[in-house]
Amino acid sequence: MGLTYKEFIDDIESRQFQGAYRTYKQMIKKVNELFSEDDLLFFYPQNLFNHNQKNFIFITNFGVLTVNQDGDNTHFDIFNSKIASMQLKYPQYAQYGLTLTVSFEIGTNIVFDSMEDSNEDWNENYANSIKELYQVLNKNNV
Repeated sequence: MGLTYKEFIDDIESRQFQGAYRTYKQMIKKVNELFSEDDLLFFYPQNLFNHNQKNFIFITNFGVLTVNQDGDNTHFDIFNSKIASMQLKYPQYAQYGLTLTVSFEIGTNIVFDSMEDSNEDWNENYANSIKELYQVLNKNNV
């Protein structure tokens, strides 16, 4: 399994992310002010372990929530649309990562890629997270 929202909060509290501690702490505070824990079904921290733009994706009871930081601003984007299709791609060798493409009826696509969204050390955890996400989406059809 990948990093859950609770584990992410615990890691922030124990200052596991030294360079981004304040940014993540503020983001958590804002998420918790706006949403109840019961609404947040699944957490996917895209690019947490690499140098790309961080994008925190939540699957919720009411749709998909993405949270990201742009300078001093935190952006919350919510869309509520049924899933039109999902494609789960297993490579021949696990080290190449697992990819899930979710297409929504409103035309939005979200790509979850264990290798691109993490790093070599976290690839397996992210692949497991993507498998779990696939099951959550199948069950809830956000």
